[in-house]
Amino acid sequence: MAKELLFNDIELQEVLRNEKIHSEFNKEELLSSLKKEIKTNLITQFGLSWYFDAFERGGGVDTLHNAEVFDKERDLRKNNSNYESPVSTKLQNIMKNREKYDGKKYHKGNTSYDEKRNDFKNSQKKGELIDGYSGEKLIGKFDVEHINSSYNMHYSSREVLAAGGKHKTQEEITKKIIDRANSDDNLIATDYRINRAKKEKSASEYVKWADDKIKKLEDKKKKAIERGESKEKINKIDEEIEKKKLHNKEIMLKAEKDNKKKLNRSAALEYYKSKEFKKELLKNSSKQAKTQAIKQATGILIYEVSDVFILSLGEVIKSWKSYNSLNACINDLKYKVIERINNIKSRLSEIIKQVGENFISGGVSGFISAILNTLINMITTTTKKFAKLLNDILHGLVRATKILMTTSIPKEERYKQALKIFTTIVGTSIGVVVSEVIMKQFLSILPESIKESVKSVIEIFIVGSISIVMLYTALNIGVIFKKIVQSIKTTIVYAMVSIETLEKNYNEAIEKIEEVYTKWLHQIKDNYKKENELQMLLIDMSLTANETLNISVEYARKNNLKENQILKNLEEINIYFEK
Repeated sequence: MAKELLFNDIELQEVLRNEKIHSEFNKEELLSSLKKEIKTNLITQFGLSWYFDAFERGGGVDTLHNAEVFDKERDLRKNNSNYESPVSTKLQNIMKNREKYDGKKYHKGNTSYDEKRNDFKNSQKKGELIDGYSGEKLIGKFDVEHINSSYNMHYSSREVLAAGGKHKTQEEITKKIIDRANSDDNLIATDYRINRAKKEKSASEYVKWADDKIKKLEDKKKKAIERGESKEKINKIDEEIEKKKLHNKEIMLKAEKDNKKKLNRSAALEYYKSKEFKKELLKNSSKQAKTQAIKQATGILIYEVSDVFILSLGEVIKSWKSYNSLNACINDLKYKVIERINNIKSRLSEIIKQVGENFISGGVSGFISAILNTLINMITTTTKKFAKLLNDILHGLVRATKILMTTSIPKEERYKQALKIFTTIVGTSIGVVVSEVIMKQFLSILPESIKESVKSVIEIFIVGSISIVMLYTALNIGVIFKKIVQSIKTTIVYAMVSIETLEKNYNEAIEKIEEVYTKWLHQIKDNYKKENELQMLLIDMSLTANETLNISVEYARKNNLKENQILKNLEEINIYFEK
């Protein structure tokens, strides 16, 4: 199967038929190399991944985005025993042991907070103070409001991480968060009634809460009127409704959005530029590079060792009937194993080179994929499976690049075989990921005694199917695309052309076919007639020997013989028979 997939395609056969290229291009060497690549990949995916692969949800480096996701999944963490955290165990423990919130530290007594309050008072005296949640002028009593509440910031994993929490004490973390909470971007002046009703809610939470309250109060007022309640009681309900309408929804939500954007930007700049983050990124990338390098190097060693025993055993089984005794069979097996071990010894420098190449390619792909995965996790949280797929894709690119740089292989063939290697590696990886998902659902209904056996069979089937489909598609993408385009065009034509037009075109086609067919029949008849005339001339005894020879040459050419196979004169006839 592997040989058919790799070499039984038209393009490669055309290359091999070209004698000039064939003299520089070793088919068997390339076949051996590609088989080794594919077999090594299968060994690393099935035999070594469970030990070496340590991919995590969210990558191996904490990001601000994942810290925010961790906070949002608070309920999920409590209710799901199999919960996979997108942040490190260290950050989880810091949040678990977070010191108790003390509102006094964030409000009165804090220099930034007090200075901002004084600024607001001065603006109010000048008649210039605007309510940050309503857009109206503030005349009466107001509060200094944290748009992102100090309470929420204190217990925010994102804020703790941005404050360098993994490398600081709880007191140092709190001090840093207090400075951020009391920054100009996070403080506004608002009507004290809005602030005290809002409490620790976010602006969006408060807007929803206020809308619900207003709806309930309006229903309460309606029922009170229906029951004939006193005007005084109805007025109190109206007062409560008005209190809930003090804010302006659009202004309040915009203030929250703008504030979040500014705080997130300042946090990102501070955290991602910090020495601690860069050090952690380098450490994680180096760790993944090391494990993937060892994994790929081990794969090539296992390939060489396994071939010693598997190929030797296969040859013995094929020749089983030729052995006189079991002892002879065992001795032959020993001989073949020793012979292959000696072959490995003779190729030791070559094997060491291949191990080194696999070590480097595994290390490079592991290092780059770890960095890319971290960058992606700054925007969205990746799964373990995605991290593995990303690593394998990069490994496939590195291996494909190696083939592209092999100048001893014709250029077109380099591109094709590089595509095959890349597609096989990625296809195998996707197959493993897909099989894991299917297995999780399917194995739960099977008895324990047969789970492992069934799992292996299904995994091989899924991985093999996906790899073959991807490989076939990659090699024939041009043909497939053309067929799709042709099908679309045909469908459009049939949709736009009437039945009468199709029938007319069909009849015209038949007439043309009959015309061409008739012409062919006449040509065949003429050819047979001509050939018969030549045959009659060949046996005409009245012709001279030279005339008969010329007719036989014409007859041979008429029957498509090659020029070097036709004897054209007596000299050539004599030379032929002398041989």
